[in-house]
Amino acid sequence: PMVFEVRDLWPELPIAVGALQSSFAKLLAFYLEKLAYKNSKKIIALSNGMKEGIIKKGYPANQISVITNLSNTSVYDKIDKTMNLGIIDNYVPKPLDKLVIYTGAFGHVNDVKYLINIAAVLKNINSKIKFIIAGEGVEKLNIFSMAKKLGVLDSSVFITDPLEKSKIPLLYSKASVVSSLFINLEELWNNSANKFFDGLAAGKPIMINYSGWQRLLLEKYNAGFYVPFDDHIKGAEILNKIVNNDELNKNMGDSAKKLADKYFAIDVQYPKFEKILKSVIE
Repeated sequence: PMVFEVRDLWPELPIAVGALQSSFAKLLAFYLEKLAYKNSKKIIALSNGMKEGIIKKGYPANQISVITNLSNTSVYDKIDKTMNLGIIDNYVPKPLDKLVIYTGAFGHVNDVKYLINIAAVLKNINSKIKFIIAGEGVEKLNIFSMAKKLGVLDSSVFITDPLEKSKIPLLYSKASVVSSLFINLEELWNNSANKFFDGLAAGKPIMINYSGWQRLLLEKYNAGFYVPFDDHIKGAEILNKIVNNDELNKNMGDSAKKLADKYFAIDVQYPKFEKILKSVIE
């Protein structure tokens, strides 16, 4: 029996971003989607929004379970502080500086340029806020070019290749704020980005520029904050206010860690996954 995990609503998302435009290609994609759902004994969705999208396609609600990505809290509890981050060690701020990080894809839907715009505003407001952007993707050259044009490249913004998986927790441990960014597209609000859950596990405030379930969660538990996607100046002001308030920053980080432990830790989520797998063979 097949258990099908839906990590993004497809082909809804590629159609929404314009990656799938041919009517024939769309028809085939919808057929493949229907075929996958029809032949699945159970479906796992990474968010409630994804579950609702699957239900709309006619799949029974009682055969769908929501299991998000995980916050691997045990890894973040056992960080080796002596580990070398390589070239990134040269970028990590001095004790008086604050560090905002982004790790992940530099794709068309990942609004990394928003972070560059924020950095450009902050260079004249608070030069002690530094940004490390680690990743790869089709937008990488454009991001480099934009950072250079705005005069922040290698002064407050440091762009590097992806880190080894084992070194990610150490970088997160040094951060003041972790960011998760997307372009303004409602279809992306149901996402379940790893960086969001890593930030929670690390006990860091999460900054996002999109709405949906993650924004509601952060605001409900005071574990992070929203910055408006269409106003990077306002976003810079909000970020500056939070990183400069040590008490607020710490409280948000503590709330993020509690959220990870209570809802997204492996010990919490894995038993649900195991139960689903066992149910299809019993």
